[in-house]
Amino acid sequence: GSKSVLERTPTDRRSGGTMAANTMARAELAQLVKGYFGQLTKGCGREACIQPVGRCAVVDGPIAAKAAALAAFKLAAELGRTGLCDEVNPSPMDADEGGVGESETNASTDGMVEDIAASSSVEGSGAPSDTNMEDGAVDGAAATPQPQLSDESGKADTMDVEVGVDSTTSVAGSAITSQAPVDPSDDTLARFRQMVDELDDSDNPTRALKGFAYETFGPSGIDRLMESAFYDDGTSEHGVDLAGVREVYKGLCTGPHGDEVQEILASAIGNTVSLELLRRRSFPSVRSLRVFLILFEAPVFHDMSALDSLLPALLKSMAQLREGERAVLARWWAAEPVAELSIKLALIQQFITLRVLMHDERGYNMNQDEDLGGAVKTVGILHLANSYLTPADQLTELEFVNDGVNDAFRVPPDFEVWKAETLRDWGVAINIPSHAYTFCDFPYVLTLANKVKVLTTENRVLHEHEASQRQRRNMMAAMHGSLDGIEDSFVIDVNRSNLVRDALREISFHVLKNPEVIRQPLKVHFIGEEGLDYGGVRKEFFQLIIKELFDPIYGMFVHQEDSRMHYFAPRSLEAPEEYRLLGLVLGLALYNNTILDLHFPPAVYKKLKGETVGLSDLSILNPDLARGLQQLLDYAEADVEDVFSLTFSVPYEHFGEKKVDELAPDGADKPVTAENKGEYVQLYVDYVMNSSISAAFAAFFDGFWSTSKGSDAIELFSSDDLEQLIVGTQDLDFEVLQKITKYDGFDLEEKTPVVQWFWELAEHFTEEEKRLLLAFSTGSDRVPVGGLQKFTFVIAKQGADSDQLPTSHTCFNVLMLPEYSSKEKLERLLTIALRNSQGFGMI
Repeated sequence: GSKSVLERTPTDRRSGGTMAANTMARAELAQLVKGYFGQLTKGCGREACIQPVGRCAVVDGPIAAKAAALAAFKLAAELGRTGLCDEVNPSPMDADEGGVGESETNASTDGMVEDIAASSSVEGSGAPSDTNMEDGAVDGAAATPQPQLSDESGKADTMDVEVGVDSTTSVAGSAITSQAPVDPSDDTLARFRQMVDELDDSDNPTRALKGFAYETFGPSGIDRLMESAFYDDGTSEHGVDLAGVREVYKGLCTGPHGDEVQEILASAIGNTVSLELLRRRSFPSVRSLRVFLILFEAPVFHDMSALDSLLPALLKSMAQLREGERAVLARWWAAEPVAELSIKLALIQQFITLRVLMHDERGYNMNQDEDLGGAVKTVGILHLANSYLTPADQLTELEFVNDGVNDAFRVPPDFEVWKAETLRDWGVAINIPSHAYTFCDFPYVLTLANKVKVLTTENRVLHEHEASQRQRRNMMAAMHGSLDGIEDSFVIDVNRSNLVRDALREISFHVLKNPEVIRQPLKVHFIGEEGLDYGGVRKEFFQLIIKELFDPIYGMFVHQEDSRMHYFAPRSLEAPEEYRLLGLVLGLALYNNTILDLHFPPAVYKKLKGETVGLSDLSILNPDLARGLQQLLDYAEADVEDVFSLTFSVPYEHFGEKKVDELAPDGADKPVTAENKGEYVQLYVDYVMNSSISAAFAAFFDGFWSTSKGSDAIELFSSDDLEQLIVGTQDLDFEVLQKITKYDGFDLEEKTPVVQWFWELAEHFTEEEKRLLLAFSTGSDRVPVGGLQKFTFVIAKQGADSDQLPTSHTCFNVLMLPEYSSKEKLERLLTIALRNSQGFGMI
């Protein structure tokens, strides 16, 4: 039977790694991957299998398709044929279950993937071999020549859609919603269903099936698909009965002639994609884009053989659509059940993963792989569709990250494509093919760690460019006797007793003289103290200034007891400069790879990225207030005014004087009723999260982004990314911490008894105790991006056995332990130190 790459249910992302299989012939490797994939997703067909765990679904149960693809590649590379069921089981494999045995005996009809890494042109289709994919980038330029779309009257116009248009927005003279009357003679679905019934009763359906398939899906039928086929009752934006389309596809492909139907449909659709869609540079109307909705539902794209040519050809044809056309497709897909979006994403992610894994070889450049580019750009359409959904319905950002791409990602070739124009302006000679693309246009595919690498590279490149420019300026300054006015370092001198004012003065002074200095490594000198800053003093500076800015005596922030988070104080009397300084500190810490002990809610980082915040964000910051507002919304009776006694106003006390802020004109006299309670909640949330803190947040916002002027890489990060970069992650795997720990002063290092006792105790720490230890030793209960494996941690000897509590040097991530005489003593004193560490024991 046909071997499906992806069942029609959403799948989970599973991690996987690349394997060194480059010496194996690709055709052979593809054959083995397919065999293992069948074993992992369907099993070998036996009631009992003697395979070890992790090789066959009969033993373990079937696993998700994406995870199976990665596992299949690993097994093929590591075991060759020795792990296949027809090698380890004495009886022959049931051919109907789709193992490698069937693949070898029926290679001529099975649609075997001879080479997943081959060119995407459909065999015998005459598909163009040099499609320019640069024009297909979701954020790229329009195609040349500029394609035209016609409105209902036939007037040509260019399509220009703003991302986020609603379903009634007009596009190129055509509304997104289908406006054309339903053709009474359009009986495509009826004829499709009739074909399903005829196939069930026919012994030899080939001729009729071929005629129907090519009439409906072949190149000659493309106008019908684009303009009139599969109309529903007009309630959908696109006017296509996709549920009906799926129904008839299923009826055709799961019946007694399913395999034959798959082959015929694949042939017809393949010719349509290669001869029509890949070559097409214009569509008659917005309605014409429905062809992609209909074709992408075909089960043939979920067959393993489609990964070789059929699927990449369709993805390339969608990727080369113009930005406005892709926005229309995204809007249409967003209107479908989210499970369908998940299925499409998982299918493309699997193709991307296999494509990269099969090309994991020296000299392979992902940025110039057109088939891979088409897939990544189509993921961009799905990501746009996902952004149209409500937050509760959206797929997680993690589902768009591709492990295969990130394992193979290399910054230099991607950066060259991304910054080609800038590099050329600087006089750098680079040659970028027209079809090359950059993953920086699709940052949601990349891990945070890889985006950090891009940011680091950009910072280094900008720094080198600025250094060369500075050298020229120095030369000119020297000629005019003013060399002392040119800075090439970023050193600030501050006094501990006047830290905030000194920091604000010093940073502002340096940035005013030379704005580019902000990207140079920060060095801090405490006035009156000896010593050079090798990172520890800088870290201490960040710790101290954050502590001081959040000190309640300043009144800059409000601490919410139930969430243990800080937020900007409403109507703060503090000068904007202090808030701007905090923004500067966050930006500087980011560029100096220093995490901060901040307790902001996610809403702060969303606001930094210009995202809207709402009731769900308020519920994280102030659960009690959000709960009360939700109860108001949920109250179903009409007597809201009598029960809640609210008006469109917010009372507060200011230095003992009672005051009121109105949420609407004359809000103090406007009661909250059943009819306007939704408006009230919206205005109240906006007041708490935005308008009451607008001046303070504007200064903070300006300070933060002033550290990133000239940087494009910072835009790659989502609000979640920013939060992790600034405050770190809670990846507290102490097994990893033990492996990376260094020792100072212990003769036997990790074999010293007190060290062994420490790790025995740490092995049984609760999550809270792990956070306490990390905060005690490093000044923060979080770790930088990349986790503990990227961390520096030292356990140092602090004298012989004594009753002294453990201490720490938080600036250098050093835990100081006396060489205690017993495990019990260590446990008792360490517990006291951790439980009482606030303002004590940390140096």
